[in-house]
Order: sequence, then structure tokens, then C-alpha cells
Amino acid sequence: MVNHACFAIGINQYEFLQPLRYAQEDAHAFQNCLEEKVALSPEWSWVLTEMSPSKEGRSTHPTLSNIERSLDEIAQAPFTADDVLWCFFSGYGVNVAGQDYLMPIEGNPANVEETGIPIQLLLGRLAKLPTQQVRVFLDMSRPTGLYGGAGIGSEAADLARHLGIATILSCRPHQFSRETSALRHGLFAATLLEALRQPYCTTLAELDGYLRDRLPELSEHHWRPRQDPLTIVSLPQHLQASLFPVADSAIVPAQELPQIPLPAPVTPTDDLVPPTPMANDPVTPVELSLWKQFLLGGGLIATALLLGALLSHEMEPQVTDPEEAQTPAQTERNAPLSTQAFGTTAFGNSAAAMGTRLPEEPATEAQPDPVPDTPQSADSSPPTTPVSATATPSIYQGLLDEARSSIQSVPASPFAAAIATARKIPANDPLYPKAKANIELWGRAIWEIAQSRAQHGQFDSAIAAVKLVPAESPQLYTQARQAIATWTQAKQQQQQVSQHRLNVAQEQVQPGQASSYWRAIATLRQIQPADPLYGEARQLADRLSREMLQIARSRADGRQFDEAIQAAVLVPADTAAYVEAQTAIESWKSRNQSSISPTN
Repeated sequence: MVNHACFAIGINQYEFLQPLRYAQEDAHAFQNCLEEKVALSPEWSWVLTEMSPSKEGRSTHPTLSNIERSLDEIAQAPFTADDVLWCFFSGYGVNVAGQDYLMPIEGNPANVEETGIPIQLLLGRLAKLPTQQVRVFLDMSRPTGLYGGAGIGSEAADLARHLGIATILSCRPHQFSRETSALRHGLFAATLLEALRQPYCTTLAELDGYLRDRLPELSEHHWRPRQDPLTIVSLPQHLQASLFPVADSAIVPAQELPQIPLPAPVTPTDDLVPPTPMANDPVTPVELSLWKQFLLGGGLIATALLLGALLSHEMEPQVTDPEEAQTPAQTERNAPLSTQAFGTTAFGNSAAAMGTRLPEEPATEAQPDPVPDTPQSADSSPPTTPVSATATPSIYQGLLDEARSSIQSVPASPFAAAIATARKIPANDPLYPKAKANIELWGRAIWEIAQSRAQHGQFDSAIAAVKLVPAESPQLYTQARQAIATWTQAKQQQQQVSQHRLNVAQEQVQPGQASSYWRAIATLRQIQPADPLYGEARQLADRLSREMLQIARSRADGRQFDEAIQAAVLVPADTAAYVEAQTAIESWKSRNQSSISPTN
């Protein structure tokens, strides 16, 4: 009999970090789901949350020492090659100097190396187990305002691929993992639980397809920035391995969880438009009068609307979710793993995974505050009024992240044009202080746009934007000059890394072995669309897909239909040979069935 084991960690109330709302609920729900699907005995279950019961008289509080002790117990458990270990983590993750850490309940962001759990330690311990059936699900939230959240998941993806551990991350390194009160779960956990209870999610490939289709859909439905799961599989045969063996699934019938209906999105009613560029002609009295109206009215208000979410430390909490009382929308689903779009699944260093464009968030009507008589500098200190005790801190970070993501495609040139026009206001004019304040504000907008582009690997456009930062803000101008040097170096490094990946992909190819072509294409997926070598990577992936199909056809010509099908199913959906491969698979299945049918 195959044993299924559960190792789940969920942490809400951190000692040094903002509390999460549903992490421990996610961990217990994951354990309960496994109990529904398989015979999960207490001896094979390690669950560590703030409310988990003790195990054999020992505390299961999710401290560093208790987690390490649980790993020791798992290492000593009598696993066989066929046993399955399910691992789930919901809590904070931090990346320090390129290394990923899971944060236990006492994890201190000021001393991550000493108080965190290196992902290398966790995956390394799991890789030494006798079983090859280890499945890891990491739902790692990023600490608010902590730079160490950037790139979290990159090392985990690399290690999982290298160690051969099937791993699914809740989001990509440039995205954020979200929770929602509507589901009483994190978005990833809710989608994962839903998928595991579906009768047609029986393999890792089907599970991955469901998550990739459903999670972005669910995040959009709950008005959260797009969240895409990241699946790392180093061995193709793991894709078709059964999640729940038939013998075990028969013990407790799987229960299908109804999908959550998704309402149609609300049509935006108001658009935020940056200031309209003005001609660079001499200012006439009439133009100056109009310019005063612009400064006192629409120009400052439009900019304030755009930057309010970026610069303010006090944002109103969401009171109600707009998804209530709306009609369900039809959606497509059930795309297999091989239908993953090129550049959206990383099987290696996910920090350079090809980005997925974030959906445009619907604009909401807002009533700006009256323009104050006394101008305020954009660099002035924010209000210090404490947040209401009834507000949820994570809401503010979510709004800020959403705002930053949404400005990635906003052009910087209108702000530069507005700055050029505002400079025409003479210093002896009563309106000059407001013009100066607006120049600083628009300069801050340009800086935010440039940073957003750089964070998504778009270094050329980031450098072009940051060059527009005005010198009227000395501190910001100095930062912009420094950023140019930093991003220029980062661009060069990006190109070097991409060229290295192209070389590695070509070296991975072993003639006649379809899986080696599959791994090579997986390596190419790590090159971002913004990279100059993306086109070359795409062309190489298409060529490799055709060669994979040729390998399959050669096997079919020798009437090795099973082997031909195994090679053809590895052809990715976003490559040139996919359609032909699918047609060939159906043909070979029919011919194979005919060849083994008994004759009368």
C-alpha cells in the first residue's frame, strides 16, 4: 500500500512581521483535503500552525526549532520509493543575497540568515528521502516594505529543478501572493484546494493546467493584481504521474468542489489621463491665464490622482468587494501543461522568467481633495496619523503594489512636457511656488514609471524615462543619475545571462532524446520578452519543437507508437510544431489501437 504523508506549515501572527489572515487556515485546509482524498494517518502527518495540536506530546508551534525537528522526523520515517510526501507552506518568504528563506513565526527580517529557514536546506532534506514522489507547494508572501521580498522564489525554482523535486510556487518572482476575505483563504490555496478536488485533476500536468487557468481568473475576479503560478518539473515523466493512485483514491471518494462563479468585470467609468503636453512656444498673457487654470485645476488633480496611491502612506481600506451581486462570466479552462505560452513558465532561475503583462485594473471614480492654498512639496513628510485599528494593514500594501504595476505602461513624456511648460512660469509670478511644487510632483511620477519598468526588466525604456527626471528636485535627480549607471550594468548582465541560457539550451540537446529538447525549451523560457535575445530564443524553441516532432515521427515509422506519442506530447503548445504534434498523436493512437486489437 502506498503511504501518503503531509507536511504543512501555516503562520498568521508573526512576531516581527505584519500578520497574515488565512495562512494557518490554508495549511489545515490542505491537510483536510488530503484526508478526503487518501488514507492520511496521524503518524504520517506533520502540521505546524498556531492552533495545531501537539504531535506525540511535542509542540507543533511553527518555530524554527519545531520545523527543523519535524524535518528530522520526516527523514527518519520509513518512506519507500512509491510513497508520496505532500509539502505545503503558507507564510512569509524573503530573498537575501539571492537566497530564498521561509520565515518561521519568530523570523526576523533584520536577521534573516539566523532566524529564517533556507530553502536550500528544506529542498535538500526532501531530496534525500527514499521516495521520488515529493510534491512541494510554496505560498510565500512578501513582507511589506522589505526589499528582501524582491525576487523571492528565484532560488527555489532553480533548486527544485536541479534536485528533481516537483514544486509549484504561488506566483512568479515579480508578482505578489494575495489573500481575500471573500474566500477566507489565500488565492493560491483556494485555487489549489479547488483543483485537487476536481475529478479530472489526476496528474501534475492537469493540476498545473488548472492552476494556470484558474488562478489569474480568480485574482481578476477579486480585484487583485494578476497572480500566475509557477510550476517547476525537471523530469517529464513526473508530469503524467498520478496525484492520487487509484488504490488510494478508492478508499475515500474524491469530492468535487464547485467552482466559484465569476461575475463580469465592471466597465470602467473614469480614466486617469496624464497632463496633456503643451507647445513649447513663448507664453502669451492668454496662455498664462490658461496655464494658471491648469495648475489650479485639472493638471494638479490628475497628477494627484495618479500619484496618490504611489506616494501616500495613508490609503482608505476597501469596505466592500465590487464582485458582489454580479453575473457569472464564461471562461475557458482545462489547458494542459503543454499549452503554456512561451515565456510564462520558468523551469530555472525565475528571476529572469519571461513576464506576463498585468491586466489593466478598472478605474474607479474618485473625488480629489481641494487643492490647498499652500503648496506642498512631493518630498515632504507623509502624515503620521495612525491607521485605524479596524483596518487591515495588508490592504494598503496591496493597493500600493497594484498602483505600481499599473503604471508600467504609462508614458513618461507627457509629464516631461508638462514640466517643460511649467518652467515657463517666471519666478516673480505668484503662481511660481505651485509650478515648482508640480514640477517636483511630476518628476516623482517619472521616477516611479522608470522604476516600474526596471523592475520588469525593461531597462532600455527605464533609462529613457529616468533621463527625464528634472533637476529641480536635487535628491531625486541624483538618484536618477545613479539609476542610469545601475540599470545600464543590469542590462548588460541581463544580456550576458540570456546569451548563456541560449548556449546552455543548445548544449542540453541530445539527438534522438525528446526529453532533452523539452528541457532546452524550458531553459529558453527564462529569457524575458524585454530582452534583445528574446526573438532568437523564440526561433530556437520553434526549431527544437520541429526536431522533437521529427524524433516522434521516426519512432512511428518504426511502428513504435507508444514511444512516438511519449515524444510528441512533450512538444510545447506555444511552439511551431504543436498543432502537427497533436494531429500526429491522435493518428498514432488510432494506429496503435488497431495494431493491438485481436483478430477474429
